[in-house]
Amino acid sequence: MNYKDLIEAITKAGQGLTDAWLFKTILAFIVAAVTSVHGSALLTFIVLIFVDLVTRWIAISYKHLQDCSKVSDLLSCLLNIPAAFNAGRINSDAMKHRFAGKLILYMALTIMAVSADNMLKLA
Repeated sequence: MNYKDLIEAITKAGQGLTDAWLFKTILAFIVAAVTSVHGSALLTFIVLIFVDLVTRWIAISYKHLQDCSKVSDLLSCLLNIPAAFNAGRINSDAMKHRFAGKLILYMALTIMAVSADNMLKLA
């Protein structure tokens, strides 16, 4: 990954964070109230990893359905995930796609969560 792609990925992630900011803020307050601040940072990180994993599986399943000339709506993609595993489409090589950029983004998000946690302690 070159620097231009990295800056582009960071900019795109930043724009994604600002989309629906009010909803995300309200949801963050609810999660923090239920799980405490430390638990919400960990829970958020776990959910981020889970969503990334499932959406990658759906994307690979979608490609598998298209290659087989089958209907490729969301439900079909979800139901086709086991078939994509069996066909060898979902494997460790396929899951490594754009891994470095995602890892940097996850680390940046974790650092921001820890920083927010420290600011809340000071307040």
